[in-house]
Amino acid sequence: MKTYYYVKDSQRMGPYSYSQLEAEGITPDTLVWFEGLSSWQFAKDISELDEIFEPRITEPSVESLPALPLVNVKEEVVIKEAVENKDSHTAADASEESTPELVTKRQGMFSNPFGIKGRIRRTEYWLSMFIFYIYVIVVGAMTGGIEDHASGDEALFMVLLSIPAYWFIIVQAAKRCHDRGNSGWFQIIPFYGLWMAFAEGDFNYNQYGPNPKR
Repeated sequence: MKTYYYVKDSQRMGPYSYSQLEAEGITPDTLVWFEGLSSWQFAKDISELDEIFEPRITEPSVESLPALPLVNVKEEVVIKEAVENKDSHTAADASEESTPELVTKRQGMFSNPFGIKGRIRRTEYWLSMFIFYIYVIVVGAMTGGIEDHASGDEALFMVLLSIPAYWFIIVQAAKRCHDRGNSGWFQIIPFYGLWMAFAEGDFNYNQYGPNPKR
C-alpha cells in the first residue's frame, strides 16, 4: 500500500494512507512526499491528490474569514522556497525510511564538525584536511617517541586518539560531497577528491540543505 508523508511546522509527518492523509486536512501548499518522488512537492502539483481538494474549493465571504494567529513560519518558508528553486540536476538521497532529508538551516564554519548531515564549502574542507594532517603528525610523533618502550595500554591509547581524527575527516568529506549534490559515498571514488577540493558546490538549495556560502 502506498504511504504518504507531509510537512507540518517544519516536521515530517507520516506515514499515512490516502484516506488518512485526506483526514489530516492538508492544503494545496502542503509539502508532500511518497516513494517514487525524487523530492518534496506541493500537494497541488501532485495530480493524484486533486480529489482531496475538490470539496474545499469555496469562496467564503470576508466576514467569515477567521483572524490568523501570528506564528513563526520562517523554516517552512525556507523549505517551500527550496522546492520552487531546486536545481534540476539534484537527486534525492535516501535517509531514514527512504525519505529525503529536511535540512533548513545554513551551517556555519565548523558548527557541526562531527555530524554527517548538511553541506560545507571548499574553504572548510581545506581547513579540515589541514587540521587532520597536523593532528595525525602530532599523534604519530607521540607514538614514535614511546613505541620502543610502550606498554599495551599505551599503544591502545594512541590508537584511540586517532579514531576521532579519522571520523572527523570522513564526515567533513561527506558534507563536501553533499555540497555538490552527491552522496557522501562518492568520496571513495578514485580521484573524486580533486572535485571535492576544487569544484564549486550547488549554488542553490539541494536535498542536503542550503548553500553554506549564502
